[in-house]
Amino acid sequence: MTVANFVRNTQLAISMVRRHRLAERFLTDILKIPWHQTHEEACLLEHAMTERVVERLYDVLGEPETCPHGNPIPMGHALPVARGVPLSSVIDGSTAVVERISEEADCSSELMEHFERTGVKPGAAITVQEVADYAGTISVSIGTKSVSLGTKAAAMVWVIPDGKT
Repeated sequence: MTVANFVRNTQLAISMVRRHRLAERFLTDILKIPWHQTHEEACLLEHAMTERVVERLYDVLGEPETCPHGNPIPMGHALPVARGVPLSSVIDGSTAVVERISEEADCSSELMEHFERTGVKPGAAITVQEVADYAGTISVSIGTKSVSLGTKAAAMVWVIPDGKT
């Protein structure tokens, strides 16, 4: 592959990510589709949008910086640097704020529905109650709710630990 082809393919991929994330934002913000149902629909919409529609959608949505799952929406020809650490790497007693849900989680509408139902969403303040490596679980509290996640699911939740930016 030539450098020119690599650059072109990279730009096409970034454009597709932008379309997908804007489509998810449109589906949740305008059409009020639950966020755990938006991935499959966005996969279809992203291929049907012209650049004019993408830019108009971006304006109508108020120039969002992230998709509903907290993943950054690319601008120009570069992906924004993602922040945070996986929840699975945070220790007992730590507090953090959910930054984003990995796109890997989008492949499971059941997992995304669980995150939505339990409040594991961008902006949620959490406290890690227990990391039980022997059981493969992490227990967190979100407000008054206690939530238990498997370490595989917790690895898909990216957080900003308190005191870190």
